Amino acid sequence: MESIDCLPYLRKITSYSEFFFVSGSGFIEHNVVSFWENSQLEEICVLPWLVDKYKQTFGYWPELSDAIIRVTALPESIAYKLTSTKENGLVTSRNGRTLIKVDKDIRILEIPIEIERVAASTFETENNIEKIIIGGNSEDYHKDRRGNFDFDKDAVNSLGKVKTLVFHGPMYTSFYDDDLKGAKMPNLETIIYPLWNYNHFCFRGSKAESADIYPYEIKAENFSSIELVEEDGIVYTKDGKFLVSGVDCKKKRIRIKDGVEEIFKYAFCCNLNIEEVYIPQSVTTVGECAFKSCKNIKKIIFNFNQITKDAEHAFFTYSQNIHFYFPDSHFQNVIKQQYEKLHNHFSSMGLGALTEKQVKDNSINIVMHTLPDYSGEILIDEESGMVYDEKGETFVGVLKEQAKDIITLIIPDHVKDISQHAFSRLLVVENIIVSGEFNIRKLYELAKRCPKIKTIIAGEDKIIIEDGIVYLNEYKEIMAIQSGIKITNVVCKEGVETIHPSVFENHKELIRIQLPQTIKTIGERAFANTGLSEVTIPASLQEFGKDVFYSCTLSSVVFDGKVPIGQYVFNGVKFAPSAFILVKKEFKEDFVKTYPAIKKLIKSPLPKWLSWLSYIH
Repeated sequence: MESIDCLPYLRKITSYSEFFFVSGSGFIEHNVVSFWENSQLEEICVLPWLVDKYKQTFGYWPELSDAIIRVTALPESIAYKLTSTKENGLVTSRNGRTLIKVDKDIRILEIPIEIERVAASTFETENNIEKIIIGGNSEDYHKDRRGNFDFDKDAVNSLGKVKTLVFHGPMYTSFYDDDLKGAKMPNLETIIYPLWNYNHFCFRGSKAESADIYPYEIKAENFSSIELVEEDGIVYTKDGKFLVSGVDCKKKRIRIKDGVEEIFKYAFCCNLNIEEVYIPQSVTTVGECAFKSCKNIKKIIFNFNQITKDAEHAFFTYSQNIHFYFPDSHFQNVIKQQYEKLHNHFSSMGLGALTEKQVKDNSINIVMHTLPDYSGEILIDEESGMVYDEKGETFVGVLKEQAKDIITLIIPDHVKDISQHAFSRLLVVENIIVSGEFNIRKLYELAKRCPKIKTIIAGEDKIIIEDGIVYLNEYKEIMAIQSGIKITNVVCKEGVETIHPSVFENHKELIRIQLPQTIKTIGERAFANTGLSEVTIPASLQEFGKDVFYSCTLSSVVFDGKVPIGQYVFNGVKFAPSAFILVKKEFKEDFVKTYPAIKKLIKSPLPKWLSWLSYIH
């Protein structure tokens, strides 16, 4: 029934159907005004057990109050021909979804899973019911065929002797929701939920800050064959894959066990003890409202970067000041937008006393922190922004928001290792200081991509970077060229004793190098595949590595002293047509023995009185 424009004179509708026809849309309350406000309808006559439902809908809107559209009941003599009586004596609607009548002498009422609604007329005023068990699928801790379960307010008020109410399935009920103000079971002592859906939301979350407002006890039992275990007030399935409940956890900081794959709906709902939550990488699903109404939570750490859409509302805690920690992903923007949207919505609409008190007319402070890239479990030092593995022994990086301001990074002595990408966000860091014992070369390999790095200190070892050259141990060693640096002319500092293997290899732009008078060792392939053509070897040099000048095109090599120790030094060298190697006369014989293949290139310097003709050939 999308429109009644074609029935302008319609005054009365009589229905023998269970179908709720007030609106063609499932969202009845939102559409009912626009649907009926221009009609001439005066009366709707329906089955007796649906009268309360129709009245409730029209009464929800002042424009369509009962004074304008009357809701009346079909005669019982007709209506009850359309009912069905079960073996247990329960009278239901023909489709089996509405409970219509119950024998007044029943003491324990078991409502089967097919029932979705208890009508206003279900109970006699003087009935003897003491316990109600609302059936559910006790073996399936994810789903329940019932869906929502609606208890009419008048039906509730007829249950004056009920002491215990038991829910066997994971259902939501409006039994004590805001729509049922005034509904009361005066002698109710205990409400029992299945342990895997121990949900306080229906009973306290939408109405008050805690369960203290109610005189009854809310507790949980395991109605299934599924084995559950409890650790620190948190209930898990025995296989450790599912977190079932944490509403009774007393700890301020909780760290969900690694291996948990799913956190159930409402798992921590309304827990007022928790202040900090850590969710491990193993989690892939967080159920709706899992942390809803946990208004004292100030910090939630997500060590994963994807989650199912079921997480909607999961992290809306009603907290005004909350910090979220995420890996670098779009998920953090989703959560922030969702939190702000819900806050603004509830601030303007209100959702029970809890929401109004905690949210309405209060600003919120949502702070997003981006975690470093790391595959294990973590610890966070909030003051410094530094992040470690769960034992605090491996430094894994810095929160993105703080990394951009760090000039000097000091790694504490409890750190025994550093992860591969720990320094990847340190774009302005100039100094890295490690208190513990670390291999300085390994440390440089991790830090070399920091574009502004100048100093690295590990114990007594020190690296200094100047003009793109990486010096070790107070300028005594050249160990590398800074990543991305192109050099054409290098003047090594006096004091340098060692050039490490492959330091200048493949720097084809390098055409000149001035070695210091302190140099002692040049490592393997130190100048391989560079643009060097002329080289002067100081007398201080004692040892060459092999292939030092591999793939270079040399025109002159001058030895100021004796021939250094080394093999295959000139292996792979291309000599220019006019190339020569200048060796002092007294060392010429040693050179020929060491490098017989290039003896034709060997020359000796002229006498001093002919020095003005030096090296003319």
